[in-house]
This record gives sequence, C-alpha cells and structure tokens, in this order.
Amino acid sequence: MIGSAPVGAKRPMDPEIEGTRCGIIATNRFFGTDAVTTMTKQRRLNIVCDIIASVEHSLSSADPQKFSQIKRALSTLILTHRFDATRNLNRDEIRCLQQLKKQSNRIITKADKGDRIVLLDRTAYIDKMRAILTTSKYEPLPADPTETSRKNLGSLLISYATETKDPVLTQLAARLKFASNYKSPELYGLPKLHKPGIPLRPIVSTVGSTTSELSRYLKKIIQPLTGKEPSFVKNSTTFGDEIRNWPLSPDEILASYEVKELFPGIPISHSLTQDFV
Repeated sequence: MIGSAPVGAKRPMDPEIEGTRCGIIATNRFFGTDAVTTMTKQRRLNIVCDIIASVEHSLSSADPQKFSQIKRALSTLILTHRFDATRNLNRDEIRCLQQLKKQSNRIITKADKGDRIVLLDRTAYIDKMRAILTTSKYEPLPADPTETSRKNLGSLLISYATETKDPVLTQLAARLKFASNYKSPELYGLPKLHKPGIPLRPIVSTVGSTTSELSRYLKKIIQPLTGKEPSFVKNSTTFGDEIRNWPLSPDEILASYEVKELFPGIPISHSLTQDFV
C-alpha cells in the first residue's frame, strides 16, 4: 500500500490505544496486566496439529488405493509414537482466559495489520460498525439473497458440469441442492491501529456461504498465475526496495498518496463491466 509517510517511517500510536511491546493492544480501557500477559503467551502456544484431518484433506483428490495406504501408515506411526504436548499456561492463566471469554462486553480480535491481538469494548466496536453501514456506500437489502444465489449458482454449475464433465463442479452443484448447507455472508471489522481514531476495516466473510466452495475451487486454478504479471509486488518491503532505486527524469516527480477506503469507493457496476484477466 502506498502511504503518505516515508518508506520505513513509523506512525505514532494513537492516544486512544493503551499497548505494550508484547503485541497485545487494549483500546479505550486497560484490561489488566494479567490478561495482557496471558494473551501474549496464547499467541505463542505450541499448537498440536490435527495430523489425521490435515492428511485426509490434502489427499482428498488422490488415488483411493494410495490414500488408504498412506492413512494406514499414518495410523501405525501415531499409535507407536506417543506425544504429550507441554502446556505453557499455568492454572491462573487458564482461569484468566476463561474469564475473558465470559465477558460479553469485550471483543477479542486481531489487528488489521501486524501480529497483534486487540481487546475491544463491544459497545465501541458496534458503534463503529454501524457508522460504516450508515454511509452512502451501503444500503439495506429488501430480503436475504442467499436462497436466490444458491438456486442461480446451482443451475449455472449444473450447466458447466454437463459441458466439461468436471467431477468437482458436479459435486458442488449437488451440494447446492440443499439450503441447509449454507448461510448468509457475515460482516465484521478489524481495527486499524496505524490510523488515527482506530477505524475498522470492514471484512465480508463468505465462509459457509453459497460461493465459498466454488471460490476455493477457482483459487486452485488462478493461484499458479500469481506473480507472473509485471506489476506484481510481493509485499511492502519489496516495494520499498524497488521504489528507492526507481530511475527518475529531471522533469519527473515521485509522489505518494494516502488512499482512503479504496475498495468501497470503486463503483460495483463499473468493476463488473471490466475485463481484468
């Protein structure tokens, strides 16, 4: 993202934020040293992976015979090698986490950028989300479009599956026949700690919606193309390295701008008529 601050510059922390170097940020009100310390350790938990579920998911499209062989070998390996995970939380810290979860007037989330956990006051969070929805960029729908989307997408996938004989599309079309498999997309906000006033970045989660499984399918097709465009930039660090050595003519000026609400500001009707591929 191109910002108004120089490359590598750090923004001062907003006075609304109370934070520590450990990566835990408490907004509006400090939540207590014990809570902050415990949540810091929670970010570095030695997580025990669900090996069986991960392998089954990875081999879902593999040859059935090879899948069975790998699964049997994995089961034998797990049974013959005992592994006991070591807790890095003591009894008081576990109790502290349980108490935090019970506080209905608190929200525990992550920051929009950076590896930080944010403790928010629920009322302030809801007020900021409502302020976003009351702008001219959003308007209420007369009805939930999930059912209409499910039927239309199902008909479209049946047509494509018949034409291409793709077994994945056939499976997706079959699942779309049942309304109980899906739910409406959900909106939530991630606090932008690097912005004055800590605004929220609106995120629409389509997990569990009618398009979520199709999105994963399309991602596998599109992902190999990532990084092959001349305009591709891996991350902000790479961009900073490239821009420092960018050749400029005497009559050229390099400027940077702070872009506010870039994606919500793009007209949907315009974006749907453009060919970006």
